[in-house]
Amino acid sequence: MISPNDWKQQALNRQHTRLSWLHNAARRSAFATAELPTRKTEQWKYSPITVLLQQDYLARSAGGDVDENCARARLAQLPNACRIVLVNGILNRALSDFSDLENQGVITLFSMSNPEQRDLINHFLGSTFTPQQHVFAACNDSLLDEGLLIHAPAMQKLA
Repeated sequence: MISPNDWKQQALNRQHTRLSWLHNAARRSAFATAELPTRKTEQWKYSPITVLLQQDYLARSAGGDVDENCARARLAQLPNACRIVLVNGILNRALSDFSDLENQGVITLFSMSNPEQRDLINHFLGSTFTPQQHVFAACNDSLLDEGLLIHAPAMQKLA
């Protein structure tokens, strides 16, 4: 098991190869200055983070294995509608069906976003909390490699 400080340093040293526009210095700096909770942190004294330190949380997830035939059979039971399927937090394009909304610019992968959408993403990402309030959310923001922007401008009619 590694120490909380070593874990944090590993997260800070992780190289970002995609979406350099997303990894601004302010997000990384916010995570770098945030304190990881310990048993002495009042809100965390009964919630140890040792499990986090025992596994390779920082390893890139492939989204996990999924039986796509079984998933398709279950999804077929749902009403015909747009759907976004996430497996372990990773978008599964094969099981998702949102091309109509994607064509209208309502749903966009971060990696496929235009400059206007990138500004929107950077403006709102991580804006609902301070890193001191939610250190692990700040960690996720600083390590983010991909995402899905869902944005319907006001008064836009969706087909």
